[in-house]
Amino acid sequence: FYSEVLGEDIITNVYLPPCYDPEQEEGYPFLVMLHGQNGVQDQWIDLGMTSLADEWIISKKIPPLVIVMPFERLYLLDSYTSKFDIALVEDLLPQVLDQFNLRQEWEYRAIGGLSRGGNWAVRIGFVFPDAFGKVGAHSFTTFAGDMGRVQDWLQSVSAYRPALWFDIGETDHYRQYSEPLVLYLQQNQIPLDYTVNPGGHTIDYWMEHVDEYLSWYTKDW
Repeated sequence: FYSEVLGEDIITNVYLPPCYDPEQEEGYPFLVMLHGQNGVQDQWIDLGMTSLADEWIISKKIPPLVIVMPFERLYLLDSYTSKFDIALVEDLLPQVLDQFNLRQEWEYRAIGGLSRGGNWAVRIGFVFPDAFGKVGAHSFTTFAGDMGRVQDWLQSVSAYRPALWFDIGETDHYRQYSEPLVLYLQQNQIPLDYTVNPGGHTIDYWMEHVDEYLSWYTKDW
């Protein structure tokens, strides 16, 4: 997908459910999943999310959905220099909605990510609250400076308040950076779910919880 904001293509994997019908009247809910730093657009496929989606959709455990997995090429760029979040919302999102048979309603859009991808999901959830109805951050680390911005984000008047879920391993060395943001949101009565599980900042941790992630994003769809 070409991004005017970045001046280049955003390479993206798009998972379509086994029953995908471009003419289905209602359209499909969709989930954007972002990889971690040093990851690529295949990361969530490698973690088993798409194969699990196949299995659960076929067995009717979850409704059919589309999963969009973009690649952040400049994943080492400082988050305040990067415009990846703007590109996702202003460039990628409209093209995906136009190209695929997707539901247009806010509550049928979700975004999540792990590690750096989770940081982007959190920022997008607050800066662009009307973009996604659900925001998940798995083992996120909090971008430097975002703690200083969260108060302004909360004061921004918006009719939209995405559902939030954060999870992290109890021995994850980045927990010291993300937990203060979670606690600040809780202190300000922002509804959210927060789960601390055994484990660290590892592939094994994310693979172990992929089923929980897919269940949460697709709940009520």
